[in-house]
Amino acid sequence: MRTRIGAAAIPVALLLAGAALTGCEDDEGGGEPSAPLPGDRASATSRPADRPSGDPSGASTPRPVRGAPLRFLPVEREAPGACRGASPTSFTERSDTAGTSCLTVTPRESDGMTITGTAAAKASFDEYGSGWIVTVTLTDTDARRFGELSERLATRTPPTNRVAMIRDGRLLSAPAVTTAITGGKVQISGSFTQDTARRLAEDLGG
Repeated sequence: MRTRIGAAAIPVALLLAGAALTGCEDDEGGGEPSAPLPGDRASATSRPADRPSGDPSGASTPRPVRGAPLRFLPVEREAPGACRGASPTSFTERSDTAGTSCLTVTPRESDGMTITGTAAAKASFDEYGSGWIVTVTLTDTDARRFGELSERLATRTPPTNRVAMIRDGRLLSAPAVTTAITGGKVQISGSFTQDTARRLAEDLGG
């Protein structure tokens, strides 16, 4: 199953990350594989960013991303099977439903974006049908940049409409974008368990 983004009734944009990932790792054979990821290929939604209740100015304070900055890079190619050979732009993606594939991301940092932290990232249970979800809130500046990035990706055909979320050399998720995500709040959903949703939220800065 592949993911996509669509508009919902409450000005919410939907970003689907594909069938739940069981694990992502870099393509270097000796690299340490990442822990299993939530969901069966997650989906994400974006809403207008909530203001932190303790800040009367409405400015959002970045929450440091654990270990390293968080990178959002467009996917250029997807091939079946694990990546072969060492490359800083190739990542092996494993999914319960879609199997194993090799994602190659753009090497041009200017085509994507890097953030030093998120305003918030948390796992919660959506009782209206999505199950466990991960909600990531970006700072105002990062929200504008992500809106521009998602708008560009939404015009592309699969798999080049996917955005790889990379931290510390690990692929955390690679959702597809079918509409611009504005407002800075992104909800990622899929076949998450409580533990896997919390793990992804922590990896994204929660």
